Amino acid sequence: MRACARVPPRATAYDRCDTRSRGNDTTMTEFAGKTVPSDATAHTVGVGVTAPYGPAPAPPDDDPRIGAVLKDCYRIERRLGAGGMGAVYLAEHTALKKRVAIKILSSEFTGRTELKERFLREARAAAAITDDHVIEIHDFGETPDGAAFFVMEYLQGEDLADLLAREGPLPWPRARDIALQICGALQAAHARGIVHRDMKPANCFRLDRPGRDVI
Repeated sequence: MRACARVPPRATAYDRCDTRSRGNDTTMTEFAGKTVPSDATAHTVGVGVTAPYGPAPAPPDDDPRIGAVLKDCYRIERRLGAGGMGAVYLAEHTALKKRVAIKILSSEFTGRTELKERFLREARAAAAITDDHVIEIHDFGETPDGAAFFVMEYLQGEDLADLLAREGPLPWPRARDIALQICGALQAAHARGIVHRDMKPANCFRLDRPGRDVI
């Protein structure tokens, strides 16, 4: 799935994150968030989803993070989307020449220790899940100005809400295959004591793959 487990005009799912510890369990509305891409070909998701396609507002030219290099290896290329708690950027690992997505907590929250801890706790929880249908979290850290961030795989595709709006209702064999992939991702999360509290089509991501649905 890249199940979210990757905003104006639809606020990012990161903004709806709610990670809480309950004994040995962690409950989450999202594993990591999703963002609206700034162009129709860049669909990024956080733990597993990202979202609407179609034209989106162009990011401001004066974004100070564009061109910055984080941890001496992630060069930020452009902003993919933003919400109330932060923004998601397309970046490149300068040594590996690999594209990644980076979620950066808004600078206005750098003094909010509890928000920063929740943000990074969610990244660690998602990183602990090993499954083909859960988005990969590669790294995390802080920007020079103290904003927390985490690095995740960069995905291209669409969320299931868009697929269903365009093609639904789906034939049973296809719907069953998609549902089984989502269940597999949730089982992997539950095995790590992580409960997803906001499962819905908009929080599941379908990758661009010829001839089959990969969630």
